[in-house]
Amino acid sequence: MIRHEPIYGAVNDGSCALTTTASAGTSAANSVLGGLITAENGGALLGGLVGGVLGHQVGGGKGKTAATIVGTLGGALA
Repeated sequence: MIRHEPIYGAVNDGSCALTTTASAGTSAANSVLGGLITAENGGALLGGLVGGVLGHQVGGGKGKTAATIVGTLGGALA
């Protein structure tokens, strides 16, 4: 190859299957998730995530798995 020149242009062949229309007050991620994250369950989801990460930091082997599960459930229910 002697020379390389990029080709710029818009391509819209309809192959993109993911389209989102986020209304005011909602995020695009929440639109993609189909409204899974709401004000009512957002805290439980975040608590479960944090609890699972913290639970994973303790124990070893099957104890680590058990601690991760307990941390996830505890965080989600707190």
